[in-house]
Amino acid sequence: MRKILFTLSFFVALCAFAAPPRGGKLTIYSHDKSTIRITIDGRRYPLEYNMLVLNDVEPGNHTIKITEVQASGYNVPTNREKVLYNGSVYVRSNYHVDIVINRYGKTLIDEMDINSSSYNEEVYDNDGDYNYGNAISDLDFDALKRSLQQEKFTSNRMAKAKTAISSNYFKTEQVRQMAQLFSFEDDKMQLVKQAYPKTVDRTNYYQLSDIFSFSSSKDALTRFIQENSSNYDNGTTSKTVISDVDFNRVKSNIQASYSDATKLTAAKQAIDGYYFTASQVKDIVLMFSYDANRLDIAKYAYGRTVNQPDYMLYLGDAFASRTSKDELTRYIANYR
Repeated sequence: MRKILFTLSFFVALCAFAAPPRGGKLTIYSHDKSTIRITIDGRRYPLEYNMLVLNDVEPGNHTIKITEVQASGYNVPTNREKVLYNGSVYVRSNYHVDIVINRYGKTLIDEMDINSSSYNEEVYDNDGDYNYGNAISDLDFDALKRSLQQEKFTSNRMAKAKTAISSNYFKTEQVRQMAQLFSFEDDKMQLVKQAYPKTVDRTNYYQLSDIFSFSSSKDALTRFIQENSSNYDNGTTSKTVISDVDFNRVKSNIQASYSDATKLTAAKQAIDGYYFTASQVKDIVLMFSYDANRLDIAKYAYGRTVNQPDYMLYLGDAFASRTSKDELTRYIANYR
């Protein structure tokens, strides 16, 4: 009997030892708000909340194609696709391969050993300081959204949203979706301010400015973040935006210069001493007549801007030529 048990134990151990290696994990995340299509090994996959997560991926090479659906326009066919990435990605056993598409269509690929002591599959930390470990699950968030949508009165919807915020943590994208359930800017602002301390990726909070229609609301959000970031982001350096009084003084100094050369010098000296919002940078840029000077200042000020994800939203129409706009876009995409 003892011999039989020994033989059986040896057989089980041998089978376990000879089991096929665990597959890898593949994550694709898009910061772009455009429609993204993903094809892996010839199969189309949908993106949910701008993210695709595949577990137990067979180790080996996988062909991946990522395209962005272009908006239709004059002489542009509907559903034309721009290729963002088209190549082969090798997924190793027990490794997490992370593909990120930033706001400018640039694709970044990284990997990490799942067995590493620093790995936590509930944490996603790439190109945006994410920490989703404590965020409400997608399933629970969907249920919360449905519950909020069922409330006919704004006051009841807001009260329920605040109750949910008090007992959960959220991703910035989830805060966006909740805010968009409200029609008026004041209500949206009230919600995003309420949710800020309960958001796990607060470095992305500037991205919420695009849910507001008025520049005054966008600027109010930027000021709120700057005034409150140090209260919640321990250990980080607070970048305080130049005050309105100081900014008006800076503009007066630039305007007092007699030539574009001295204007450029005055502007750069001011930029070196303060942090700015993208809206303020645009005000400075428009003080110059020529695209070359505007582009020079726009590039120079980018590193001193607190809401960089919104830079082209404000600066995109500050140039007379498409060439200057495209050059600034490339500069931002390659900025380090």
